[in-house]
Amino acid sequence: MRTTVGIIGGGPSGLLLSILLDRLGIDNQVLEHRSRAHVQRRVRAGQLDHASVAFLRQAGLAGRLDRLGLPQRGMNLRWRDQTRRIDLEALSGGHSCTVYGQSALTCDLTNALAASGRSPVYGAEDIRLSDPESEPHIITYRKDGAEHRLECRFVAGCDGAHGPARRLVNGAGGGSSKRLPFSWVGVLSETPPVSPELTYAYHPRGFALWSMRSDTVSRTYLQCGAEDQAEDWSDDRFWSEMQRRLGPDVDFSPGKVTERLMVRMQGYVADRMQLGNVVLAGDAGHTVPPSAAKGLNLAIADIRELSESFRKLLFEGRQDALADYAQKALKRAWAGQAFSWQMTDLLHAPPSGDPFESNLKLTRLDTLLASPEQLSLFCRDYTGAEAA
Repeated sequence: MRTTVGIIGGGPSGLLLSILLDRLGIDNQVLEHRSRAHVQRRVRAGQLDHASVAFLRQAGLAGRLDRLGLPQRGMNLRWRDQTRRIDLEALSGGHSCTVYGQSALTCDLTNALAASGRSPVYGAEDIRLSDPESEPHIITYRKDGAEHRLECRFVAGCDGAHGPARRLVNGAGGGSSKRLPFSWVGVLSETPPVSPELTYAYHPRGFALWSMRSDTVSRTYLQCGAEDQAEDWSDDRFWSEMQRRLGPDVDFSPGKVTERLMVRMQGYVADRMQLGNVVLAGDAGHTVPPSAAKGLNLAIADIRELSESFRKLLFEGRQDALADYAQKALKRAWAGQAFSWQMTDLLHAPPSGDPFESNLKLTRLDTLLASPEQLSLFCRDYTGAEAA
């Protein structure tokens, strides 16, 4: 099998890139090592920022998003036993976010790709890449017990943090990373949201986040120990701790828990996003703590720019197009990383319980909320206004 761009990874990044390249008339093929059912039911990010929504609308891919997405024109911040609503739209210059699950977006992109007559190869196991300088580049994989080979001029690694593309481009241990000394325990439940807008809470016992997937389904998170396991958190323990951190004046009736998961808090940025004919996008090149919901939005920004870079390279002969993409993607990744870590540091309690550090954090929150200039900049970063 031959193609121009071999895309490794059938999540939102790989699917979106395939759709955009197809519209440009650039032949491509997506390889995904998981099954289609597994990819579509993976629960990941749930919030799209202004820039991502605007781009999906421009690409004609936001029909269901516009019907079913939950607009977030503000956010609630709990601290010192009080709630402050932050008007994101007013403070960011008219920008907002939208809650829309990554699994729903993946289904939308899968259907859009199928409508164009293309389909990923699912169940492509043991994917291996040849030398990044080779042309054609050879991707080998196994499917249904047989060996297969894909020849392509370029490879786009959209295969996440643990895929072969990152290892090829950056080597074992390449890149900069840091892990935080705490984790999140998350619960998906049949519980109505406490508010139509996300609620973030700072508490001396730890951070809490109440998000939602619909008017009847909530996704909720608590800061917990770095080595905690999901089974350490019974339903009773989780909900009683959530009530403690949100405060007695926040009323909710816990429903059936349908999923429980752990989120390890860490960040990573690759040393490089391109090596020869291989480029990285999304989590293959960078991962962020989920506090500011930047992961999926950074990935969409990568794909928007990468598709344009392939157009410049293949139709305009711009030989520096991929290198230019890689440089811009790294700069954007570090900017997203900086805001994600700022928000993480601001809202999470020190694991040591140190009262000195706790009071410093509260003072920073007080200062942010008292400064229109600082709060406006915060809201612009949060909503993706600067990336629009």
